[in-house]
Amino acid sequence: MATLMPANTKYVTILRNPWSEFKSAFNYFGWKTLVPNANTSEPLEIFLKHRNEIYEREKFGSPNLRNFMAFDLGFPPNHYNNLSEINNYVKEINDNFSLVMILEYFDESLVLLRRLLCWQLTDILYVPINISHKRILRPDYEERLYKDFSTVDYALYDHFKTKVEDQIAREPEFIEELALFKKVNSDFKLFCLNVTKNTKLTMKIGKSKWNDEYVIDGEFCRLSRIYLLDWIKIMKNKLHNIPNQNHSPNLWAVKPRLP
Repeated sequence: MATLMPANTKYVTILRNPWSEFKSAFNYFGWKTLVPNANTSEPLEIFLKHRNEIYEREKFGSPNLRNFMAFDLGFPPNHYNNLSEINNYVKEINDNFSLVMILEYFDESLVLLRRLLCWQLTDILYVPINISHKRILRPDYEERLYKDFSTVDYALYDHFKTKVEDQIAREPEFIEELALFKKVNSDFKLFCLNVTKNTKLTMKIGKSKWNDEYVIDGEFCRLSRIYLLDWIKIMKNKLHNIPNQNHSPNLWAVKPRLP
């Protein structure tokens, strides 16, 4: 990337608790079909008990079965059991990325991102999308099996979770800004729900030491709900001066908060 991007580029990524990531991916990608006796009522447990055998069989077709996040960030699978390479890799990510966000500290990470990039508070407002409120509870020993299986992801996550916690503790007036952001974003989510029923509504965000005064309308909400792939297409068209072909992007639905 360094050969393509300007020297002052800020690199940012996000990590998630590896066990939560795996459970979600296991269901999303249908990995239960990979386990012996796929009709079992406990495919995840059987997968973990046969994890090394399944990985060796499937690693070329499904390399992200193990160390999901490290694989996406370029760590070579042939070093998954090399502690020295893992430690060097964590250091390399630490040195090359300006911020590694943590999903379990999502709002806190967004405030850190806003400060890093000198953005306005309005630049980090969001409507939660594609969120499952179903909690997949599993026995503790299954997570221990997975932790032994995905050591690189846990090395990454543990390091940068601690780093984010340290950043939060050191940043001046962080708790005050975080409280404001949570309040404004909560109001924003409610506004985006209501504006789908009345497109003439607006929402005023008052000036603070972290943002200018701003008025949000229905179009702002619409833009915040565009599917990622459609956003990429929009940005590519803008970059290459390709006129809008009256394509209506897909939008995530705004749903009331569940109890």
